[in-house]
Amino acid sequence: MKKKRDSSELADREYQQKCSEVRKAARADKAKWLERQCEDIEKYYKEYKTREVYKIIGDINRKWQPKQRAIRDSNGKLLVNMEASLLVAWLG
Repeated sequence: MKKKRDSSELADREYQQKCSEVRKAARADKAKWLERQCEDIEKYYKEYKTREVYKIIGDINRKWQPKQRAIRDSNGKLLVNMEASLLVAWLG
């Protein structure tokens, strides 16, 4: 029993170490990516390509959002902001 506990503690430490390494590598990669994006912004800004500048800034600042999917009833009719209809569609 004691050997099993020791080996699991050892496995936990090893797992935590690997997770730490992965997180550290991910942070470093993100920093490199952001640095490249900033270099591109500076380059486009000097070339007066404001559309590209704003596009890159938008890509950096944009938060992830899940896709919105339409809910249809059994007849294939689109349900829009009708709570009662939505409940019927989900429950019925």
